[in-house]
Amino acid sequence: MPPSKEEVLLLENEQIKNFGRIKRLILRFHERPISEFFQGIRVQRANMMVTKIPFEVYEKEYKNRFSGYIEFDKDLEKFLKDIEKTDHCGFLYESPWKEIKNTVRDKAEKFVDKIIPRKEKRKTFKLEHLNQLILKANQIISENCPGIMGPGTIVPDITRKSKPLLRIKYLTINKREVKYEDIIKPHCSIINETNENKKILLKVELKKDGVSRISKEEYKLRITSNDQKPIKLSEIELKKENYSKGKYTIRATLEENRHDIDSKATSFYLEIKREPAKKGFVKNVKFFETNEPVRNKSINKGIIEINLIHKDFVNIWELFAKKKKQLNEQIGFFMIKICLDEAITELFKIKLKDAHNLDLDDLIREINILKDKMYYEVYT
Repeated sequence: MPPSKEEVLLLENEQIKNFGRIKRLILRFHERPISEFFQGIRVQRANMMVTKIPFEVYEKEYKNRFSGYIEFDKDLEKFLKDIEKTDHCGFLYESPWKEIKNTVRDKAEKFVDKIIPRKEKRKTFKLEHLNQLILKANQIISENCPGIMGPGTIVPDITRKSKPLLRIKYLTINKREVKYEDIIKPHCSIINETNENKKILLKVELKKDGVSRISKEEYKLRITSNDQKPIKLSEIELKKENYSKGKYTIRATLEENRHDIDSKATSFYLEIKREPAKKGFVKNVKFFETNEPVRNKSINKGIIEINLIHKDFVNIWELFAKKKKQLNEQIGFFMIKICLDEAITELFKIKLKDAHNLDLDDLIREINILKDKMYYEVYT
């Protein structure tokens, strides 16, 4: 292996909550590229390498030149042994591995930043209303993936509930924050995965502040076996004489043989601001430049870094360069979707951990449906 140009002891006897200590974390930068075997940060337990944590390096001249290793005390090794995968090639994504991985990634990123000189920005860029965009991303994540809110959140074990074969697939609306004279257009879809044709009743209620019922409708439906039925619900015209300012909730309840079998709800906000998320999955969004085909760095301690010269970004820039308002709007949509992608990835890791008895295709289908719903809400 080529000699190291720089070697740094970044951690020594670092306590990881109540689990134990990182004995040492050594990171190295080499004079020339090294073999794949030595690349990355080797994670060792009982003097054996179990897995690696890669360095995020996008500049070609610096790639394949970073290495390192990490060692733990006996207490931390004991906890890691309990969550080591059966093939001994990694750890389950839970504590204390989550905390170790986040700590090491943070130190590795700072080490790489110290080695690689920062490029000057190729174009002046200032995204308007960044805080509002982050707030919107967190609101969507909070409503759809509440278990992952907040950097470093400890997620309790998930108790998976089996989905009814006859259920509401989704309930969506076209707008969230609305004004008088706007029109709310709710849509719903029912899915029947049974082998029988079904007669069902769909009840739809509109309530203000979760208490006062404004309206109620019922839809008698027939749905064939193994089929899906989209339903266009009645539009809501927000006339000043009929509605006061506040939060309104639409709840759809599916009934069969006078028994409620599924329910979904969504809300809109008339002449008021949407409720802020109590905790934020995303704390900040930053920008960097690399010619490598990397759209963004993985979220780290609530911070997402987006590649300013990725093709997706450049296409938006070129298409709307002369239309400042539309440019900021489209970049905002792009940025929010990246935040949602990171949240969905985190949720997938959590659900995968609990998916021992679940068909992986079913889990992926479930995640994709949720992703589509969250993407839809970017524009509402």
